[in-house]
Amino acid sequence: MTMIDNMPFFSIVIPCYNSEEYLSECLESIIAQDFDQWEAIVINDASTDGSLAVASRFSAQDGRIRVLDKTMNEGLHLARKSGTALSRGEYILFLDSDDAFEKTTLHKIYSEIEQSNPDILRFGLICKEQNGMDDHAAREFETWANADSPESSQEELLTSTFTSKSEYGRDWHVTHKAFRGDICRKAFSSMTTSRLERAEDSYEFLVLASMSEHESSNTRIRGYIYNIGRGVT
Repeated sequence: MTMIDNMPFFSIVIPCYNSEEYLSECLESIIAQDFDQWEAIVINDASTDGSLAVASRFSAQDGRIRVLDKTMNEGLHLARKSGTALSRGEYILFLDSDDAFEKTTLHKIYSEIEQSNPDILRFGLICKEQNGMDDHAAREFETWANADSPESSQEELLTSTFTSKSEYGRDWHVTHKAFRGDICRKAFSSMTTSRLERAEDSYEFLVLASMSEHESSNTRIRGYIYNIGRGVT
């Protein structure tokens, strides 16, 4: 896998709604990466605060950051769908606007992709409790999300995620994963154009997994900083 012209290796899709307080931290974590072949696409989902101004300021400072400004609020799923359609990267990652990346995340993910060439790469996260979030609940979620999982075929991935008899099965969030770009763009283009009010991640991951042949996992890469309890996207 090599860079062609100035095409980014990673596209980072960031849905944003009323995240003025946290968006700078999110974007600064991307700019600080020790791997520079990326683009970030901020989808301002008709925010009513200063989110657009923050995103525009960062875009003016770094041309790798692009901003899509929606005039109508359409929700998380359609924001991701719009951002994915604009992406150019060989792999796509989804980052919530109130979360961040650890500074070596992209470099470590790139190295892992070079070795395993997966359609989906699952990596680990760090939970940081916010707004009085219960520490036990945060640690429980972190343990579940970072559980080891073997390399999986499409059938194994779908079965372990969606037909497991355990309460949650395998993690279905589309954050803390990297998706092969052409598959991800095709998957999102096939998804509903209706606004979703719940279960966006599980729906999106079901479609993505159904179009993928191979998932690899390295949850030792604790690269996604999940600010649990903020509840902003």
